[in-house]
Amino acid sequence: MTWAELVHHCNTLVCKAAEKTDDNYKKEFLVEMLKSQEQFFNTESLARIATALEKIAGMDTEVKTDDYLEE
Repeated sequence: MTWAELVHHCNTLVCKAAEKTDDNYKKEFLVEMLKSQEQFFNTESLARIATALEKIAGMDTEVKTDDYLEE
């Protein structure tokens, strides 16, 4: 499954669940969940693109945990 297929599948599941319920509270919850999910997928997609570009450019941008730990 590609990234785009995964995003589409997850969005479809939430939309279908919203369509099936008659409970307005559940519908509103699912709409808010879809908005949060979209924001997450957009952020994750940008991170994946940035990582791919860094690798293509041969950049070493790995953040070392030790750099942030106090000695």
